[in-house]
Amino acid sequence: MRKSMFGAAVGGSLLLALFLLPGLHSQQLARGSIGGAVTDPSGRAVANVVITLANASQGTERSYTTKNDGVFSFATLEAANYTLSAASSSGFAAWRQPVSLEVGQTRSITIRLEVAGNRTSVEVDAAIQQGVNTTTSDLGA
Repeated sequence: MRKSMFGAAVGGSLLLALFLLPGLHSQQLARGSIGGAVTDPSGRAVANVVITLANASQGTERSYTTKNDGVFSFATLEAANYTLSAASSSGFAAWRQPVSLEVGQTRSITIRLEVAGNRTSVEVDAAIQQGVNTTTSDLGA
């Protein structure tokens, strides 16, 4: 009697496992991933860039800081519309892009950061010509 109860318990457990495993496997396949690399304008990898993946409809956000190779990866993501952004304190302009991820899809994105520009403006007022002699080549007043 003991052997038959033990055999039934083991057999029942195996049967239950066979029914559950395909469901777990299909859930893993339904997940996708978004990854890629961050480069500067010349194509070199950029370290210490904070990559943020946001899903506004779910109210979720995940972040990753790139290492020396500039690579980032977000795995086990649900199919959804995301916003991928990059921020660096190394003189690069912020970057942002919408990304759509479908069931089981793997997206590879290269983020090419642009150098943040310091804009200098010069204002010229034509009415003021102090110190400029426009009639002779003599220097001075």
